[in-house]
Amino acid sequence: MKKSGCLLFDSLFYSIRSYDADRLRRNTVPVVAAIYAEDMYVPPALSERTAAAISNLRPWITNEYEHSGLRDDERVFTRLVAMQRDVV
Repeated sequence: MKKSGCLLFDSLFYSIRSYDADRLRRNTVPVVAAIYAEDMYVPPALSERTAAAISNLRPWITNEYEHSGLRDDERVFTRLVAMQRDVV
């Protein structure tokens, strides 16, 4: 069943082993995610590797925000929605 919902992640999965990696590789749902280049909790390299392992995931790598960017500034959500709609 193909879904067309908008999935947003503040940070990517901390450990892909906690999820079904094969299923994530076969993902058909368009996904966008913010990766915070200077995240103090999640190493950006881990976020980037995780993003690369999920099909149809389009990351936004930014150093403008920190770990709580989605909660702290509505522009993060706005940017992710625009990415999902292919406006950015």
